[in-house]
Amino acid sequence: MSFSKLAECLTLFLAMVLDMVFTLMGQPNRYWHNYEHHDESSPMGSMLLLLGPDRFVVSFLLYLVLVLYYGVVKLPRILGHAWFMFFLLVHSWGATSWLTKVFCQLSQYEVDRWYACCGYLAAISLVYGTCLYLCQESKQPTDLL
Repeated sequence: MSFSKLAECLTLFLAMVLDMVFTLMGQPNRYWHNYEHHDESSPMGSMLLLLGPDRFVVSFLLYLVLVLYYGVVKLPRILGHAWFMFFLLVHSWGATSWLTKVFCQLSQYEVDRWYACCGYLAAISLVYGTCLYLCQESKQPTDLL
């Protein structure tokens, strides 16, 4: 596997897992007592949350493996890059929809949605750049510039 595909797999894995975790963290308290009270915009995610968090997680992880293996690893280079960008954008966008709710749950502060989304997308971009750097064969200090 080329270094760029490995970097794409690592970055996409992180973005997809964060989307899954934020989705579960963003569920209302009543969801945990009655799965019909879920909150999800994606029709597939909504259906899986209705089945319960355990099935949601198992299904999401299977979906993640399929997306990474067949999309990023098996597709030819150009199609693989397009596949990576599509799923990275979709799951980064999906995760940002939960940011303000999750942030308020984890801290006593409110955060502006626009700044939270920009910060999250900047962090994902930095992760991708770091993965590209760490996965390349010959690292030179000037590669960071």
